[in-house]
Amino acid sequence: MNSPSKFHNQILKREVKRLNKESRNIHQKSAFVILNLYKSFWSSLKKEHHKGRLKFKKNALKPCCVGLSSEYSCASVDDKGENKYSVCKHPELSFFWDTVHPSQSGWHAVYLSLRSSLHRLYK
Repeated sequence: MNSPSKFHNQILKREVKRLNKESRNIHQKSAFVILNLYKSFWSSLKKEHHKGRLKFKKNALKPCCVGLSSEYSCASVDDKGENKYSVCKHPELSFFWDTVHPSQSGWHAVYLSLRSSLHRLYK
């Protein structure tokens, strides 16, 4: 599943470089900047990245909020309004909230990975 993301990022880098070349003038630096979320997510999920910062449970890809069976997902309710999902006891130890979205702790880990490059947005 990572191959399409890697391919997309290669094309994106090439096109951003082209756009910056086209839009550059004597007094202007690059108009477009890439924040590499793929790399940030990848490094955030590595265990060594979190030493002393954030701690995730052993299986960081396991979501905190899940459906009670394969027919349900996070936040599902039946026709009576009864919850058909469960939430883990320690959401702060989960990188993902559900099967797609990072948790608050997950986004914080991604931010920590991106933090050193964010200054480029304000040049």
